[in-house]
Amino acid sequence: MKIPEILLVETVQRPGSLASVLSVIADEQLVIEHLQAQRRGQGRTLWEITVEIDESANPQFYSTIDALPNARFVDKSDRVLNRHRGGKIRMQPTLPVVTNGTAVLGLGDIGPLAGLPVMEGKASLFASLVGIMAVPSGVSTARCSTTTSTAPPWSRSRRC
Repeated sequence: MKIPEILLVETVQRPGSLASVLSVIADEQLVIEHLQAQRRGQGRTLWEITVEIDESANPQFYSTIDALPNARFVDKSDRVLNRHRGGKIRMQPTLPVVTNGTAVLGLGDIGPLAGLPVMEGKASLFASLVGIMAVPSGVSTARCSTTTSTAPPWSRSRRC
C-alpha cells in the first residue's frame, strides 16, 4: 500500500541542488506526486516534496538526502495530520492512572472497580490543569509488583 508523505527539504539556490535531491528520490524508485517551493530567502529554498512511499521503501533515504552537500532534510509529515492540524487530532502525552483499589482516598481496600471513579477524577484533573491526557484503569491484584509491571515503566510510582 502506497502512502503519500510530504518531505520538507531545504536546498542551496545553485543549479543542480534540487536535481540532486530528486535524483536520490528517483534512485529509491519513489513516485513524486507534487513539488512546491515553500519559502525562498538568504540563498536557500525550502521545498515541499510529496512522494508515494510503501513498506518496501528504504527508511535511510532521508539520511541520504541529508548527506548531500547542497541540501538538508528538514522534516516529514503526512496529509492526514496536516488536514487536522489545530482540529480533531491532537498530539499530546498520555499518562496512565492505575489503581488496584487498596488505598483510594483513605477508604481502605475498596477494589479496583470501586476505585475507578476516583481515577477518572484524577484523569480529568490532569487534563484540565496540566493538559496531559490521562487514562484511568484498574488492576485486580493486591500485589504491588504486579500492579507496577502492568503500567508502563515511565509511569511507575516510586512508593512500591
